[in-house]
Amino acid sequence: MLLANGGKMDSVSIPSVLIACGREGDLMKGKEVHGYVCKNSEFDVDAPVGNALIDMYGKCGCLNDSEKVFRTMPHMNVVTWTTMISCYGMHGNGEEVRKHSCSSPGYLVEALELLKSMKSLGTGNIWGAFLAGCVMHKDVKIAKITAHHLFQLEPNNTSHYIALCGIYQSHGMLDRIATVRERMRDLDLVKTRSCS
Repeated sequence: MLLANGGKMDSVSIPSVLIACGREGDLMKGKEVHGYVCKNSEFDVDAPVGNALIDMYGKCGCLNDSEKVFRTMPHMNVVTWTTMISCYGMHGNGEEVRKHSCSSPGYLVEALELLKSMKSLGTGNIWGAFLAGCVMHKDVKIAKITAHHLFQLEPNNTSHYIALCGIYQSHGMLDRIATVRERMRDLDLVKTRSCS
């Protein structure tokens, strides 16, 4: 309607229109706006426009199109990752949520800051997924911080201690492994071998 009346869209109005298309499930209008963005070289698919496109396609049931936009975005931010993760969640694709949530290379520090800024401490599931990302990307420093939060939330969950030992082992930090195992013994999380 804006274009039909001779109006022009800009980098502020485009995300708003795309969000409205997604909310209403109007895939045709959303694709028209996407086409407008592609045809007008003055528009780069920056983070706000890209995030709105990902969201619109996801809400309209086109997860593949959300993924295409996501993969071609030159600059991503926390909102970009969160939007893509929520699209996967919306479509019941839990494996992709687990794979992408807070564990993309280069974003671990940013994701950690986001987790720390939450009003509540978060859940063991959130911090556990993040620890898995730290292990996957072999980031010892952030894994140690993450494990500290997990030990506060779930002090008797042995899998967190084992994951931390795993990352220490991959870096040859045997003294740190011994410290973690000692803590597990202190908490009676390790079965002692019996002799007969």
